[in-house]
Order: sequence, then C-alpha cells, then structure tokens
Amino acid sequence: MPGHGGRNRAAQHMIRRAGAQLFQDNDAGYLAWVQQHPNGFVLNAERHPSPNYLILHRAQCAHITRASQPGRWTVAYIKVCAPEVADLERWASREVGGRPQPCHWCAR
Repeated sequence: MPGHGGRNRAAQHMIRRAGAQLFQDNDAGYLAWVQQHPNGFVLNAERHPSPNYLILHRAQCAHITRASQPGRWTVAYIKVCAPEVADLERWASREVGGRPQPCHWCAR
C-alpha cells in the first residue's frame, strides 16, 4: 500500500496520549504546537526517557524554542507537549516512572 508507509512515518513523529503529544524527529511539528499553544507546557526528556531528566518548561521558554537553533529540538531529546501540567505529570509517571522537574528559567 503506497499510502500506508507515510501514515506510519507520521505516527512515529507525533504520538498523542491522553492530552499529551510526543514529538520525536519532528521539529516542525513541535515548533508549530508551541506556536499554537503559547500557554501550554513542554516536557523535555532524553530520547530514551529517564526519570533523572524530565524538565518541565512553559511553551514559550527560550531554552526550548530558540529559532536560532533549527533542526535540533526533537532529535537527541524528545518533547512531550500538553495544555496542562497535569497531563505531563501523568505521562511522566506512566511512561517513565518519574516526576517532572521545573525549568530554572521559566518555572511555574
């Protein structure tokens, strides 16, 4: 099926789970989400998430959206985005067994 592979590729780049959207290898999608949800929140995690590195940011935090650094946001690290902090706390607990730590620059 010609269209089936494209659908799978898109699914690998953005995964939605209970209010949270995970972005991996999809900087354009991630930056679009941040732009569309300026009051949202972003969980920054290593590509293979660990409870030791789950940093919670406001969507507009310059440390996770600087336009001067294109092509690097969702490759070595993943971004899990949600309109509410509680969605990211649930994701971190369920998927990684950890708790997000607030960013020191944009802490809520």
